[in-house]
Amino acid sequence: MVDNIENRKDSFVLRSLDISNFRNLHNIRSMSFARRINVISGQNGVGKSNILALIASGTGNTKMTNTLGNSFQPEFSQYFMIYPEETVTKDDDPSKRYFVYAHYSRERDELTITKRLSLKNNPGSEGRKVQIVPRTVITDEEMTRWKHLGYSTKTSVIDHLSKNEKLTPAARLPVPTIYDSIARLYPLGELNSAKKPTNEAKIRKLRKTNKVITNDLNKDYASLYNAVLPDSVETASLENDFGYYVKKENTLGEKYTMPIRNTRELSRSVGQDSLGVIISNLIDFDYLKKTNKSYSGGILCIDEALDCNNKVTT
Repeated sequence: MVDNIENRKDSFVLRSLDISNFRNLHNIRSMSFARRINVISGQNGVGKSNILALIASGTGNTKMTNTLGNSFQPEFSQYFMIYPEETVTKDDDPSKRYFVYAHYSRERDELTITKRLSLKNNPGSEGRKVQIVPRTVITDEEMTRWKHLGYSTKTSVIDHLSKNEKLTPAARLPVPTIYDSIARLYPLGELNSAKKPTNEAKIRKLRKTNKVITNDLNKDYASLYNAVLPDSVETASLENDFGYYVKKENTLGEKYTMPIRNTRELSRSVGQDSLGVIISNLIDFDYLKKTNKSYSGGILCIDEALDCNNKVTT
């Protein structure tokens, strides 16, 4: 969770996940999450990436955008293949059924919301043939509390949430969300090799009028980067070198970065590059904090980071 302390009580926070029979994830009950930082580690193939992708599918905001005008709403299908046969209807074999429930709460009034994340097949759609739909459900525990407030049925509660809280029954909670997969990144120099000409990394310099510069996000970037790798970004050059965007053909979108001391653009290590991508995501949230008064926090999912012992961590 990336907080804005001033408005944090207005934001929905993911509290726990329940997962049953989704791909290779079985019988996970009340997988709880802390408010700020959570780490999921394990061997390859156990489902860490699927858990992160499910988390990023329950929230999102298309009205808030970053400095490039991109929304804070990732799509599961942008990062993972979804097969039509993975969608299940009520008439299918019960053994094929899966359940994914995401539980959220709002600190301001302790409002709790549960979303069931289910795959929906859209055969007539070109761009999103299969997608994850987060549908509001009311648990028995939640219903007990709503009855004390005068609501007699779960349908009436869902109607109330839709009309009074603007929480559409089959839509994400409006929390800005970013999903990024570090393991799918390559060293910049390798992308421009003769063997992979289609994966060329493209660099675009920033002008002084860019939103990154006018909102001092370059200074925030330098401060965060140097906090992890000291003296990597020369702060004395901030007034003249505004950094640049990097676009890799095998990843989605451009990422902001800054010159690293004694390192050319295309000779960065995977570690340096990955750190830059993470910080680029963080300053996207910083931009919201500085420019959007309604911003109250967001969710950043980083997939496949490597710790110092070379163990895969999500």
